[in-house]
Amino acid sequence: MAKKQLIDAYFRFLNLAQAVQALPSVPKLNADRRLARLKEQGLVTLDEAQTDRSRTKTVVPTQKALAYFEQLAACLEKAKKKK
Repeated sequence: MAKKQLIDAYFRFLNLAQAVQALPSVPKLNADRRLARLKEQGLVTLDEAQTDRSRTKTVVPTQKALAYFEQLAACLEKAKKKK
């Protein structure tokens, strides 16, 4: 029974890996430009973390971005009620 579960887990992982590979990718330059534009507009900040093997950046929404999304959600709720 344990062997069957291991095989099932392997095939689920394989399917997931294939699905991730099939996702469209954004060229790094385009992503960097978009992030820079969002940062200039004050909508995100980039937190950098240095690990043993790599440097990673985490995109964090600012209060301005959160307020924008709250306003957008309110507009969507209002439009939903009009139907």
